[in-house]
Amino acid sequence: MTSDMPGDSVLRGELRALDRADGITSVRRLEGGAIAEPWLVTYADGTQVAGKTLAGAPAEVFQAKAEGLDALRVTGRLQTPRVLAVTTRLLLLEALQPRDDSVKS
Repeated sequence: MTSDMPGDSVLRGELRALDRADGITSVRRLEGGAIAEPWLVTYADGTQVAGKTLAGAPAEVFQAKAEGLDALRVTGRLQTPRVLAVTTRLLLLEALQPRDDSVKS
């Protein structure tokens, strides 16, 4: 597994614990993340997932975030990522394709 940025040890450890570390070809730190560190994980088959990590976070932080995303998703009004896994140090999400904001809908 390659990483484009140091500091992904929390992500790697959580993916191993979730049995989701096999086949990873790259891990890239994404822009943003005022509180948690956002990551894009790419697997050998081309599948991508997004992860948010926060070492030392209170145990309920990512669970609350996951519940909020699920609540927004079921309304059908917002495109929100599907929650794939939650631990106390990782929120693993479906990777959404970037939206072109230059095109008006």
